[in-house]
Amino acid sequence: MDYHHSLLRLTSTEDLENAEDFNDMLVQIVENVHQILPENVIDEIQKTFGRNNNPREAYLKTLLYCLNGVRKSIPLDSNTFLGVNQFRSVKISIEIVISMMIPCLLPGVGIGIQHLCPRAAKLPVEDLTDLEKYDRLSATVQTIADCFDETTMRPAVLLQLGPLLAAFLQLSFAPLMKPCTENKQFSDNASASVKFSMSVDLYNKLKEEQAQFKARLTSMIDKAPQSIVIRELMIILGVQGAPKWLQRETRRLLVNRIMKPKGIASLVLSICDNGIDLGAHWSKLDIIAKLIAAPQSPQPEIYYESICSQLLDLLDSKARDSLIVTNWCINALYEKNTTIFIEKILNPILGPLLIKTEESKPVTILKTEIEVTKCIENLSKCFITTGAKFKCLPIKLLSIAAFPLFQLYNKAYRTAYLHRNTIRQLLLLLLNEESMQENLFLQFLDPENRYTKHHFGDRLTFQFGSTGEFEISSEPESLSCEELGDCLLNLVQSDPALSYKLFCYLLKSLSRHDKESVDEKSNEVLTGNDRDLQEMRDIEIKLVRTKLLSILAETSAIQEAHINKPEQIVSFIKSLIKENSQIDKVNGNDSGTEFNIMYISLMLVKVILTSKPKSAIDWKLFNELMVSLNEMECNDSQLELSSLSKEVVTIIKTQGASARPRYQDLSLRNQEATEFDKALRDLADPLLPVRAHGLMSLTKLIERSDPDTVAKKDVILCLFQENLKHEDSFIYLSAINGISTLATSYPKTVIELLVHEFINVTSNSKDSSLSPDTRAKIGEVLVRVTRSLGDLTPAYKNILINGFLCGTRDVDPLVRASSLSCLGELCKVLGYRLGNIITEVILCIGSIIKTDKIPECRRAAVLVATLMLQGLGKAALASLGSELLPLYRALLSLRKNDDDQVLRLHAQLAIDELDDIVRDFLISKPRLENSIFMLKPTV
Repeated sequence: MDYHHSLLRLTSTEDLENAEDFNDMLVQIVENVHQILPENVIDEIQKTFGRNNNPREAYLKTLLYCLNGVRKSIPLDSNTFLGVNQFRSVKISIEIVISMMIPCLLPGVGIGIQHLCPRAAKLPVEDLTDLEKYDRLSATVQTIADCFDETTMRPAVLLQLGPLLAAFLQLSFAPLMKPCTENKQFSDNASASVKFSMSVDLYNKLKEEQAQFKARLTSMIDKAPQSIVIRELMIILGVQGAPKWLQRETRRLLVNRIMKPKGIASLVLSICDNGIDLGAHWSKLDIIAKLIAAPQSPQPEIYYESICSQLLDLLDSKARDSLIVTNWCINALYEKNTTIFIEKILNPILGPLLIKTEESKPVTILKTEIEVTKCIENLSKCFITTGAKFKCLPIKLLSIAAFPLFQLYNKAYRTAYLHRNTIRQLLLLLLNEESMQENLFLQFLDPENRYTKHHFGDRLTFQFGSTGEFEISSEPESLSCEELGDCLLNLVQSDPALSYKLFCYLLKSLSRHDKESVDEKSNEVLTGNDRDLQEMRDIEIKLVRTKLLSILAETSAIQEAHINKPEQIVSFIKSLIKENSQIDKVNGNDSGTEFNIMYISLMLVKVILTSKPKSAIDWKLFNELMVSLNEMECNDSQLELSSLSKEVVTIIKTQGASARPRYQDLSLRNQEATEFDKALRDLADPLLPVRAHGLMSLTKLIERSDPDTVAKKDVILCLFQENLKHEDSFIYLSAINGISTLATSYPKTVIELLVHEFINVTSNSKDSSLSPDTRAKIGEVLVRVTRSLGDLTPAYKNILINGFLCGTRDVDPLVRASSLSCLGELCKVLGYRLGNIITEVILCIGSIIKTDKIPECRRAAVLVATLMLQGLGKAALASLGSELLPLYRALLSLRKNDDDQVLRLHAQLAIDELDDIVRDFLISKPRLENSIFMLKPTV
């Protein structure tokens, strides 16, 4: 039997004669369909659904029977799909069935028929008893639920899922009337006005059916898309006047759906169908977040366990809008229940940074690279804002892991670590928190300080893993105070306000350092060895602080800040003079440190007095300083400090008049010093920052082609060469940069110097004190010199290529990768002028790709091939010769078989370059040109 044809006849009104009303139309439809149905089928309909003269009931029974027939006619486990017309007839049939079922729902259960189908609401209301409504509701729900279980019919049922869920809830949870003691009988034609009484047998039957409907409801909810289920349940819950039992059960089902895996994502999807538009969904996100953060279950622990695990999964997810949702929910949870947030969200995220390390042999890996990287990425998502759509957590929550983060940055800031800037941003946010700023400075500079009252995390050991990320090891690691100080200086230098705060902290700490040391010695009884170690540690910390103070004092940001607010530096100088009546007697052998501190401070005072307008200076403040300076005594070894002190006193006495000469001495001996002379004077200064400034000044003068400097370029080259031997990286790099600027004048000498330095450093890298970053910069300077030479480059190609090939054998992977990158740039500059050296280059990159275990080095080797092909152009076909085919095959093999995705991408780029070269050689591009001829005028 063709049930689809029957459904089409049942849902079509084209062949009907003029019917007087709705019931007449239904009668005609049923009669027309019964004509094509076998008699046994008609009897089966009447047997299954009972006999009733009600036209709507007969129409509904026939429709339900045909829907069942369609469902049963679909083979089991088949991939058969309904046709367009068939699906349309099924869809319309289900809509009609649902519209005839809705009037049987109790008031407040689901959305009324007047909202879903206004035309159906205008039809006359049927006069049905409670049992008749129940029977219609039960039969309809069972049939539609059976259709839902059939995969091909499920999409049509999902369109009417809301009313179906409402009917299921009523059949499963609606309270039943208590059975009467007297067993009364009711006939089938009982009127709706007759008072209903519940019999014991009927009560037991309805109870059994309720249990069955509950099971069917659970099964259907599990099979349906969760976002649609949650949306429809929320609509049912939000209907005005909904019964309390419906609200209770709907809320319970909603909470269960949210607690399921991916429940939060389904909740968001149910409210924001087409992605999150912040303009339209801002308030909705806020409602969702508050709904999730509030405990919606009688067992809050189980609820929060499920919710928090989902939020952590969403935090790692890369799905669309997942980060926005997670951010709102996490912030709402923090505001609602801080304890749960810290326990279930923050501590799991910070897990790798909160572990307790114990010395163990053999050394074990406590946290892998994946775990540490995941931790940093999640912290970035929670604490670093990327726009107005995100709400960041208070950065003070991160203080419990501040020191491990600082240790990680100490390892990363000199490398090419991917998340280096993320860690930097997190630490800067922590340091800008006023309430714990000084405590963080103290912890970062002196981790073993016993005066620290706050816990900022335990000491961890970070090391590079096999994939270039950081992992945490159980191996103990000693921390150098100078190393930590350099790291802190690098951290704050990009923030002028923070640099000034650190400068002020260093002034305060140095002024009270001696007092703390004296108090500690008087309160503690230490043995001889422990006392010596403690004294050495105090001296080291004081030297580090003095070094940072001197470097910061040279920066323009600090000088400008003190010009505007000189009270801090003046107060420090006065306290230092008061505590130390004679500088060379302070702390025994530590007089050099006190000398440097006082010298730097007075230099700042001089800058303030000479840079600020007279009218804007508070001379009363500096008059008090002048009194203290007059009381200060200096010995014979501190003539520079004594001279500077007298100069400052003179400026204060004359209120700035002595700082500006009233005339200019034009004699040859006393000519005004040029910029070149000032730079040479800085080079002779005992302070390292001043000497580095002198080297940078000479470099700038060379770049500007200053006449005095160009005339003495031989002397300048010797000065730069001499500073190449200096141990300080700052001086060393300044000398390297200066030498590179002289390349146009002394190309041969400069290139030999730089290559010799590069080869010596890389060949002795195990014993070198220079960082890999510094060594790589020498190669970058060589490439910069090569580019500036232009056509003169081939004259020095042998020494340059030999230098870079030596760098490819360095033990440090960063230097190897940098050498390969520089080699590629050189090949690109030289192009066809490489000559026979191409064979050596190809052999080098081939051996690195095959033998090197570091992925970055292998990627750089393939990059050399790409840059070399870019430089050769069409000449590659002739220059490579017999090497061309093996190179092409090797690149194809790398693209297809290598496990490193980035390496495969580099191989593809090299192949593309080669393809472009061959294509340009075979098919020349058309030249768009027009010839213009000039005709001679005829006589």
